Amino acid sequence: MRAVLSSASVLFVTYGDAPGPYGVNYGQVQKYDTKSSTWTNITPGMDGNSYPPPYTPQAWPPGGFCGISMAPSDPNTVIVFSLDRDPGELE
Repeated sequence: MRAVLSSASVLFVTYGDAPGPYGVNYGQVQKYDTKSSTWTNITPGMDGNSYPPPYTPQAWPPGGFCGISMAPSDPNTVIVFSLDRDPGELE
C-alpha cells in the first residue's frame, strides 16, 4: 500500500489484500534493512497470528494497513494506519 525509507536506510512497507476502503481482510507491516537485505514482519498484534493463509488464529480483527509515517528526528518511530479494522471487535 505505502512505504517510507528512513534515514537509517530501512524501508517500512504496509500491505493489505485489497485496496479498500471495504473488503480488506488481511495485512502486514514489514521492514526491509537495505544494508543487510533482510525483511522483518513488524505487524502490530502479530502475537497469535499465523502466516501464510489461512491466517488462523488472527489476534486482530480482519483488515490491513495503509498509511505510514515516520518521525523525522527518530528513524525508529513509525506510525501505521489500519484499514478496515474495527478495534471494537478486540476481546
